[in-house]
Amino acid sequence: MFCANCGGTLKFIGGHYVCDHCGSQYDTSAFYENIDAYICYIETDETGRRTKDAVLAQDIYRILEQAKINTFYARVSADRLAGSALEKACNAALLNAKTVLLLGTKKQHFEMLVGKYSAFYAGKVIIPVYTDMDAYDIPKDISAIQALDFNKVGASVDLIKSICNALGREQKLDYAALTKKSSARKKMVLWMFLSMLVAMALGFVVYCMAFLPDIPDIAESAETTQIITGTTQVISSTEENQENQYAEAIACVNSGDYMRAIELFIGLPGYKDSDKRLNVIYKQYAGYYQNKTAGAILRLQIWDENVAAIEFSVIDANGQHCKVNETFQLQGRSQKFEFSDSENNYGDVSLEFTNGGIIIDVKTNTTESDVSIGNISVDFLLEEKSDKPLVQIDAEMLLKWVRQKYTLQDIQRLGYEVEPLSIRVYKIKNTSIIFSTSNYDLLTYEPVSEEFVFVASGPVSIVLPGKIGFTNDPFVENEILYYPDTEIVPIGAEGDIFIISPTKTETHNVISEGSYVTFINREGAQEEYMSVALGGA
Repeated sequence: MFCANCGGTLKFIGGHYVCDHCGSQYDTSAFYENIDAYICYIETDETGRRTKDAVLAQDIYRILEQAKINTFYARVSADRLAGSALEKACNAALLNAKTVLLLGTKKQHFEMLVGKYSAFYAGKVIIPVYTDMDAYDIPKDISAIQALDFNKVGASVDLIKSICNALGREQKLDYAALTKKSSARKKMVLWMFLSMLVAMALGFVVYCMAFLPDIPDIAESAETTQIITGTTQVISSTEENQENQYAEAIACVNSGDYMRAIELFIGLPGYKDSDKRLNVIYKQYAGYYQNKTAGAILRLQIWDENVAAIEFSVIDANGQHCKVNETFQLQGRSQKFEFSDSENNYGDVSLEFTNGGIIIDVKTNTTESDVSIGNISVDFLLEEKSDKPLVQIDAEMLLKWVRQKYTLQDIQRLGYEVEPLSIRVYKIKNTSIIFSTSNYDLLTYEPVSEEFVFVASGPVSIVLPGKIGFTNDPFVENEILYYPDTEIVPIGAEGDIFIISPTKTETHNVISEGSYVTFINREGAQEEYMSVALGGA
């Protein structure tokens, strides 16, 4: 985002956007007063995995933005925000949006959206968009509204026309660009349709060549019989070749030559269970990867019909984090697609499967920020893949957050996903690390422009692994106050109050394995402040 006064880059500080050049401040809601379309969807399922709805939302967002329709898509439009700031931005965008798109791939997801957003329907144009489900399963509250099946060819153009009609705007559509940006699934449908037409045309030519010259004598023509017999033999030969190719593909899978198996199965569309077996090969690559040398993390998701999504992130030499989120259709061992990253830089990605893992090549063509992935090639090993999120946090990193007063944005830029527990109390997703920020200077109690981390808690195995078995009395070391066998416990969802809950007992006075440690910036460990923080303990 850029400053309206000078064009400088805006940073989110203390609940506002602040220009790093002229210092102008903007409220978060100011950026969402002129929203043409708001995309409502379910981002993750009950297991925390990204849904097919989210893939659909990302595709639609790109299509609408390319058509110059100002669209709010939280994953991109408010990617720097969290907690109450994110909620405030979403509410502002939704209240001001002229059209609301309800996206879903399941009946349950539509029901959740209706329950959450029904209060905002008044005075707005609602457009339900669905895929991979029956339109009759859309809830009655919105079933009377004309729903759009986004699997149909031309759906993207229909959607743009519907929105433009609602906005009272004539839109000159770039059909070539829309076709290029349409989902890979629609491309596949069109390709299959064209292939069928070509096959029918070739069949008609063969028929004409075989039969038309001999139509007058077709009953007696031995040559025609030979041609028919020959054609039958060709068909039989083709089936035999397919069976041999299928058998070779299975043998390649069993021997671990997945790349050759992919090539063979792709050449057998619709033959036996070739399509299913191809998807099984792809899905074995789905999961979490890390290349510590390159400072890169990869998450690959793969659904049925070989639709895939990647989250690829890199931390540069200055500790700045940049991420790419893209979806695409798997069409062999190598995939190429365009990207726009978390810093609004643009470029091209090449993803290549190998028998031993995945190779990602990124070429950044246009930069809008000092933070960029740049041009990089990273390999990830299949044998090091994890089925669970990779969150690498060590004691040095945690203590750095507290000692150097990291902000929430600093932590997010390092690639960590943050879950708000209450105002100014957060948890690192998929971990037991909890931290709290302060919006006041710890010595002067004067307000500060940007909240910073001053206290955190985590497992002793991470924070103080060398102290297990030692006394659990509080101690100070390197400007950090440690409280072993304690942890942060937020109170309520609306306040910023928290306590540190001691677990020490008369019979338990040593640091035990499996316990937690709270550590505090020395400035925040003043006697009067700690008395409040510890709840008088």
